Amino acid sequence: MKSFPHLTYARAVVLFFSALLCGVPGLLKADEPVEASVRRLDDDANQAGRSKVASEIGNRFTNFAGSPANASALVTGLHDGTAITLTTTVNNQAATIEFQPTSRQLGYGNIFIALALAQGSLAKAGIVQPTADQIVAALNGGAITGNDGGAIALTGVLTQRAAGNGWADIAQSLGVNLGPVVQNLQAAHQHIVTGSTQ
Repeated sequence: MKSFPHLTYARAVVLFFSALLCGVPGLLKADEPVEASVRRLDDDANQAGRSKVASEIGNRFTNFAGSPANASALVTGLHDGTAITLTTTVNNQAATIEFQPTSRQLGYGNIFIALALAQGSLAKAGIVQPTADQIVAALNGGAITGNDGGAIALTGVLTQRAAGNGWADIAQSLGVNLGPVVQNLQAAHQHIVTGSTQ
């Protein structure tokens, strides 16, 4: 049987550089496991500081939350496992709602995924600027009224997570593509680490 030492060498070189690239924090593979990407934001919090990571997440979800204050409240409450107060202006009147997340305390990477999936589930229902009630339903579960006036039942991202479901399963149940969510999470990590976006 003939041997091909040059092929073995080529494979070794490929494996070496693949391992090298995977070990560099700023270089992220598109097919990286979700949990590995999630852990990056928690590592960022330890290295760059919690406030910087919380601010980055809040900035990325300000439009979804309706205001910087709401976005900050969501990030803080989900991280600490405490009650969250959201304020929405409806018919020129401020409406405030307080709710307790159904999940336990979340790390920053998991907060990013949870908010992105909640946003995606509402977007599938045609809601891109949700009220506080709709955000709560997307996170904890509940019925909302769609743009066509029909009732839409949401299982709740946090409720599914608390039941032990993985992010891929939750995204599939919501009909949300997890790929772009992870890419956005990776971009947030890149911005925290280098100050630049991908």
